[in-house]
Amino acid sequence: MTSKLTVATVAKALDGLFLRQTVNAHNIANGASPGFKPVRVEFEAALAQAYHHQAGRATPDLAAVNGVTPHVYVSSMKPGDAMRLDLEVANASDTAMHYEALISVLERSMQLKNLALTGGARG
Repeated sequence: MTSKLTVATVAKALDGLFLRQTVNAHNIANGASPGFKPVRVEFEAALAQAYHHQAGRATPDLAAVNGVTPHVYVSSMKPGDAMRLDLEVANASDTAMHYEALISVLERSMQLKNLALTGGARG
């Protein structure tokens, strides 16, 4: 169960980060358009809540993790406020870094499983 839960959690996080990367690209591409409001993606809090489903206890819940859907919304900006391209680029960089870190976690997990299954023998 723990392995399935870990993979499901990482997969959901990757889905959320991929969507955030797409939204970041949209924001950067359209940021100079008059009246444009950037779009945001949130999923981390919902994923954390699903992972620790029962209040006060770290009891993982695979069904709750699988049910997490990223929340996409238009950010609220006051009239006259301009989108800050530097912050959008920083957000895109941060998102890419997190995505790459999770891919690395999956790769290492697969390497460990392969090692356990093969006993270290190269195939």
